[in-house]
Amino acid sequence: MGLLLAFLPFIVFAIVDRFVGPTEALLLAALVSFILLLRDWFILGKAPKILDIGTTILFSGLALYALLGGPMGSIFVVRLAVDAGLLAVS
Repeated sequence: MGLLLAFLPFIVFAIVDRFVGPTEALLLAALVSFILLLRDWFILGKAPKILDIGTTILFSGLALYALLGGPMGSIFVVRLAVDAGLLAVS
């Protein structure tokens, strides 16, 4: 179950991106990853995992870039950036 929760931001990103749009998907995925990071750290009292920290940084950075008006390109470019970030974290 813990592994599935670690990939929840990516699942949320894929679903919201499909039905709403990439900027909203990045924002929601950043929020979910931040909530999971805080949950592990403060509520469960566990040390944060590298995947959780990297996912939070990845989605927060991409969401901030999208909000500041950076050229996002096509949905393919956004998905490629998310996949490359997951590869880098892994």
